[in-house]
Amino acid sequence: MSVAAVRRVISRLEPGGPRTDAELVRAIAPDGVDRESAFAELVNRHGPMVLGVCRGVLADSHAAEDAFQAVFLVLARKANSIRPPGAVGGWLYGVAVRTARKSKTATVRQRRREMAAIVSAGSAPTSTGSAAPGELERAELRAIIDAELAALPDTHRAAIVLCDLQGKTRSEAALELDRAEGTVAAWLARGRKALATRLARHGVALPAAGLVAVVTPSIVSAELVSVTIGSFVGRGVSDSVLALAEGVMRSLSSTPTKLVTTVLTVGVLLAVVATAPAWYAHPEPNAPPGTGAATVSGVEPHAKAASSSWKEAKVLELTGWLGGSAVYSADGKVLFVGGTDGHVHAYDVVSWKKLWEYRGAGHFAALAVVPDGKELAVTTKDGVMFLGALTGKANDTLEVRESAPYAVAFFPDTPILSDGQLVATSRKVIFGDAREITVKSWLKWPNVSTITLPVRPNGKQPSDPHAGPLAVAPDGKRVVVTGPLDKATGKNVLWAWAAGSGAGNQLLEGHKATVVSAAWSKDGKWIVTGDADGIVIIWDAVKFKEKSRLTLGGRVAAVAVSVDGKHTAAAVVQPQERKGKDVYSEEIFVWSTASPPKKPELISSHPVGGPFAGIASLAFHPDGTALASAFANFDHLTKLGELTGKVRVFALSVPEKPAPKPAAGHNWSQSSVLTDHAALVNGIAIAPDGKSFAAATDANVTCWDTVTRRVLWTYKPTNGNAPVLALAYSPDSKHLCVAGPTDVKRLDVETGKSAAWYDQNEIVVRFGKMHTLAYHPEGKRLAASDGYATKVQNLAQESEAISIGERPEESKPLPVLPASAAWSKDGKQLALIRHKQDKSCVVLWEPGRAESEVELTGHSERITCVVWSKDGDVIASGDEKGTVILWDARTHKELWRKQYGDGAGRVHAVAISPEDNTVAIAANLGARKSPERVVLLAAKDGAEIHHLLGPEETAVSSLAWSSGGRFLLTGCGTPVDRAGGQAAPRVGEVVVWERKP
Repeated sequence: MSVAAVRRVISRLEPGGPRTDAELVRAIAPDGVDRESAFAELVNRHGPMVLGVCRGVLADSHAAEDAFQAVFLVLARKANSIRPPGAVGGWLYGVAVRTARKSKTATVRQRRREMAAIVSAGSAPTSTGSAAPGELERAELRAIIDAELAALPDTHRAAIVLCDLQGKTRSEAALELDRAEGTVAAWLARGRKALATRLARHGVALPAAGLVAVVTPSIVSAELVSVTIGSFVGRGVSDSVLALAEGVMRSLSSTPTKLVTTVLTVGVLLAVVATAPAWYAHPEPNAPPGTGAATVSGVEPHAKAASSSWKEAKVLELTGWLGGSAVYSADGKVLFVGGTDGHVHAYDVVSWKKLWEYRGAGHFAALAVVPDGKELAVTTKDGVMFLGALTGKANDTLEVRESAPYAVAFFPDTPILSDGQLVATSRKVIFGDAREITVKSWLKWPNVSTITLPVRPNGKQPSDPHAGPLAVAPDGKRVVVTGPLDKATGKNVLWAWAAGSGAGNQLLEGHKATVVSAAWSKDGKWIVTGDADGIVIIWDAVKFKEKSRLTLGGRVAAVAVSVDGKHTAAAVVQPQERKGKDVYSEEIFVWSTASPPKKPELISSHPVGGPFAGIASLAFHPDGTALASAFANFDHLTKLGELTGKVRVFALSVPEKPAPKPAAGHNWSQSSVLTDHAALVNGIAIAPDGKSFAAATDANVTCWDTVTRRVLWTYKPTNGNAPVLALAYSPDSKHLCVAGPTDVKRLDVETGKSAAWYDQNEIVVRFGKMHTLAYHPEGKRLAASDGYATKVQNLAQESEAISIGERPEESKPLPVLPASAAWSKDGKQLALIRHKQDKSCVVLWEPGRAESEVELTGHSERITCVVWSKDGDVIASGDEKGTVILWDARTHKELWRKQYGDGAGRVHAVAISPEDNTVAIAANLGARKSPERVVLLAAKDGAEIHHLLGPEETAVSSLAWSSGGRFLLTGCGTPVDRAGGQAAPRVGEVVVWERKP
């Protein structure tokens, strides 16, 4: 820790010590504590200086007091814009000069009007006396010093006011400004030199006694202090003071025009010898934050992009800070925004209500959601802090002193299993900047291990301080970062780094300019990188070879790939030429990841005052239908005026799906009735390729050819009396999984013979007595459930199954509970039934993130079945009392419900057509003799489209749609006629229903 930092800590620990300027400024903010006393202390502390400035410009004492009140009224309004807060003394000095001048100008205009009226009336003005020569010289000198001191940069003026006017030591000034003493000393030296140069132009030299000999404070009366504080707490303010304050605030907002132009001119001259593009200006090391406006006066506020499928849906305005990091929560319900001065806000994405806010220590807060979704990682000046995602409350920290990282990301959690049970989770995070990368990992907090990757030699500053590409592979095996210096070229390499081992690193060779940004697609297939010359390269993440590239121009400050992998976006800082002004545009491009065009779609372009020296961020909503963007230009922090950051959210215009065909279009008939086994049908399934289908019964498994309806093979369990309870095809249609009382076997679809799960390993996966099976859409996992517990087996490698829930110890036979499970389209969530006493709910479980489960509650009875639509949009569920509910899979809201059997019915099975999401249900409609029926319901509103079985026909235990939705299979299951107790007819039948054109 630096000496200045130690002093700051010690000073804050001293009991009863006076509050620093920074603490007082923060306290008078709208959400501050003890605002009135803090404001009063600021008035008492800085009032004499402010009044001295006002009286030095204004001869009229009443006008000076009005200006005094106006200055502190501006402070009350603009406190949040002072950067750093401890620079309030210098800030007040500048505002006082501006306010007094504006008051003087108004007074001169008023006197001119009055004199014109007197002259027109035939009277001559009379002299009221003149100032003594000494007083006149002193006033002129004071006016020159005020003007030139006010014209200095905020940081230089702040140092001079603290040290030369208020008599503080450099260490005391460093404490106020919350900066290192060396930094403040540099500001002071530069400020004094610049002021002396400016004064020399007027032929003025400071007296030996320094500024205090000329810039003298004035005694502030108790009455003036009382009136000023009264205006802060709402006891009223005169119209003249209010008008003056409003005029000053308007002028503060327009100030950046001249200041930015001046800075840009210097920046262009410096850039001639820089290695970066001429329009990109690098701030000096340890450049301090200040106040500033983000828009150049006279520049059109918005330049429309070409017609786009992405439309700007929301603009979040951040008063007093700039957002440069945006990330969505895992469920997509919250957008987190982080940025300058450690600010973090959380917003509800539906109402856009601010849920909470937090302000940490540090220049910039970059964000990343912790893998379990419970916390938010926030970068600080000393590492990373964890906030509660729901509350924003600070939790643990990972400390790296004075690191000030501005990028952070997580590796996927690694579950630690014992006997198939999750016993611990290993977590790893990476963060850093253009100087150094740090990786911290832990199994049991707080035992944390650390890996450090320096990317610059000690003591050397990076040529591009805001270039920090960071992207972690979905499997956690690699991460794209800036690598160490190449000895041959002296430049940094771009690495696909094997973090922790140093082995197997892959160079990504293709960029000629500094790489600024990086992203890794969630499916692990693609890496996207952007550089300072506007080049975007799409890499094959398996071979680490360039696949394609785009030339966007400017600086590619951020890139992102949507969760579904369909879209890629880039945030570009584009230099512009506009009537002699230095301006850049914040541009957003979006294109198809699979087929990048030569000219990607420009969805947004907003001109802003330059130069740009900062960070940008892009974040896709988890469902891929929204994109959030944020730009943080640190150069704007050093400008006077109101500071307002903006986060823009774009929505993807999705074409409306065609409405389901009308009921008249559903013309169904029996195509085949298969009676190849006379046993209870426990389940049926159709192969994804449509070539075969199979039925599981109490006796065996039968597989048919879809076209000929000929039996291909029959499989009988080794234990001849063992029933087959469930079955499921693999996504490639090569294997059929069948669940028995003790295990799950895999059969070869062509032969019906057992097939090994792993090369030369066991044939069976031991799950126990499972009543439902669900294959992951990519074949990675297999889920099985018995109604009490659900187990998920990793099929990529031999390992213990993950258990969701527990089966109670059987002191006596347990009742059979309904079981059902279904994977989402992308395989990221598993829908299953969770029973709670006499009720149950649908649970959406995500592998590796059990804590982020979502419960769909709406059934008042036990749920019997659940299914996910092929397009992933909806989920259907049915219960023991005949209720069917269709859910929106994204919002988790109920779309509609239907009730069958007047509370005495039962939904045995449910299936959703892949063609138009028509919902098929097999339901018991009441207590009459075999009152079973298959009903087709419209996806839009649940309206009945067709009935496939009459009320007197036998029960249906299972349903399955063909891949095109043209065929529907029904399996008959009830073994006994409920009314007479006799064996029901048609038991074991599989009926093929065909939809006619």
